[in-house]
Amino acid sequence: MKNLLKVLVIGLLAGLLLSACAGPVNNLYGSWRSKDTTQPSLTLEFRQDGHMLESGQGMTQDILYEVTGDKKDTLLITVTKDTPASQASSLAFAISGDTLTLTISGQPQEFTRLK
Repeated sequence: MKNLLKVLVIGLLAGLLLSACAGPVNNLYGSWRSKDTTQPSLTLEFRQDGHMLESGQGMTQDILYEVTGDKKDTLLITVTKDTPASQASSLAFAISGDTLTLTISGQPQEFTRLK
């Protein structure tokens, strides 16, 4: 009986860990291109080290990000060059398949995952 209980507890913990690993953070990693036809070259690359590279029009900007919120659905971003932490911004995000939606100034902006 004790062994059965141990197996059930271990299985439950393993399931919780696996579901946590498959959350929105892991789905965020990688490169995304803007679907906005006025900004077709805008790309975002989310790295596991907490850096996001924003590239477009021949320029690249290094931005720090952190996934926050109760549902892990918010990005706290800070431009790394000469920007105080008090100027960090929060952006809601959602991922559905290969589409990333960032809500910026109340407006949804969609990006497609690059493969």
